[in-house]
Amino acid sequence: MDIFFMPVGMLGANCYILSEPEAPECFMIDPGGEAHIIINRLDSLGIKPKYILITHGHPDHIEAIDELREAWPEARVMIHEGDMKTLTSIDRRFPTPQWAKEGAGGVDFYREGEEIRCGGMSLRPVFTPGHSPGGVCLINDEENCAFTGDTLFNGSVGRSDFPGGNYPDLEASIRQKLYRLPRDMKVFPGHGQDTTIGREMESNPFIREGS
Repeated sequence: MDIFFMPVGMLGANCYILSEPEAPECFMIDPGGEAHIIINRLDSLGIKPKYILITHGHPDHIEAIDELREAWPEARVMIHEGDMKTLTSIDRRFPTPQWAKEGAGGVDFYREGEEIRCGGMSLRPVFTPGHSPGGVCLINDEENCAFTGDTLFNGSVGRSDFPGGNYPDLEASIRQKLYRLPRDMKVFPGHGQDTTIGREMESNPFIREGS
């Protein structure tokens, strides 16, 4: 599996593209803005998104989706049902996106424990509320990597003071779910540089193992 990423949008959210050699379709995670950059990257790779996967519904992680679905109407958007109300609750300047409106089609809800497949690749959604009510991390066990959105960062954790955020839930999500993953699992967060589960367990100043 090849992993490409680009910081996009107003807050430089990491948009990830997961693909296989010679395969025509890919996973896309958190296209947070600057759709033209993402479209150009996909065109240069000669692939199209089968799934647009959202780790949570904050504007800086979803802003490019409408334009991407104009380019590829068949792409399925996936979000946790708990974050449908989050889509516009953070900043009222952002209207409900077209893809999320009733009757728009192309939207699916994650089911924890149910794998999402694209060619030979698979991702396993893990429900991790706290930063938002419907936060999700996406795990690829074969490649030993996790896409953690704004739940867990390199040396930090997601804010819990936004509407719908909850610090006890965030802490429980990290301790009970993420910190039980393999220590050498690579973490690709929603902002900033990658890390590993073990590194965060040992040194994350916000939620450290044993603290």
